[in-house]
Amino acid sequence: MFIAASYEYLTFIDLSPYPQWLVVLVGSLLAALLIWLMIKLLKGALWLLLFAVLIGGVAWAGWLLWKM
Repeated sequence: MFIAASYEYLTFIDLSPYPQWLVVLVGSLLAALLIWLMIKLLKGALWLLLFAVLIGGVAWAGWLLWKM
């Protein structure tokens, strides 16, 4: 090919200038923060699901009672 473009993509961040203990510490803290956020989101989603089931069940039972 006459015109061939070759691109070099950076697929990772070079952390070699930093001390290994610092990379592990920051990575661990970021992973813990991500897990904590996922726990909070899951807890909120489960509360919403609980209230949706309660409200939906009561409404459905009321509708069935009304139709009798």
